[in-house]
Amino acid sequence: SFAAAARGVAQHARDLEGVWLVLPGRDVEGTLLLPDPDAPVEVVAVGPANTAGDAVAWLPRQRVLAAGDVVVSPVPFGFGSGPAGWLAALDRLRGFDFAYLVPGHGPVQRDRGYLDRLSALLAATRERVGAAAAGGGGLEEVRARVDLSGQAAAFAGEDPWLRRWFQRYWAEPIVEGAFREARGLPAGPPG
Repeated sequence: SFAAAARGVAQHARDLEGVWLVLPGRDVEGTLLLPDPDAPVEVVAVGPANTAGDAVAWLPRQRVLAAGDVVVSPVPFGFGSGPAGWLAALDRLRGFDFAYLVPGHGPVQRDRGYLDRLSALLAATRERVGAAAAGGGGLEEVRARVDLSGQAAAFAGEDPWLRRWFQRYWAEPIVEGAFREARGLPAGPPG
């Protein structure tokens, strides 16, 4: 509802009080170690997944993995993404011995359950789009043949707002990425 969204925005503003935004000054390939005697941080490139340059922040002593938009809950973002790279990135995230997974959006995760759900969503979408693309036609014909209503129910429930987000932020863009991948085109994400 609008009231709930307004409360969420107000809470977000309170959460950001005192936060300093520092823009990146270089790309990370592999792992970048930020040494600190109490809280070392490893920035690990895991993409492409949700973007061309996905990286996560791993705090090994605290067992905290900040996943950024590689993991978004309750509805993932599929813009400019290709399922193959994203699935590989999620497999890499499973390799961390985390106690807390901090998504780019959504509640902190304490297990691998949401990673598994997101991987299953990506794999099912990729499989359905691949089968539809093999039947011929362009993107719009493939979109019309791919049914993601079961996945929409699993990720958005009956909430009409979340269902709209699922359609606009996930289904439409990821079907395009999977279609491009199935046709042997760069699936994204754009650079």
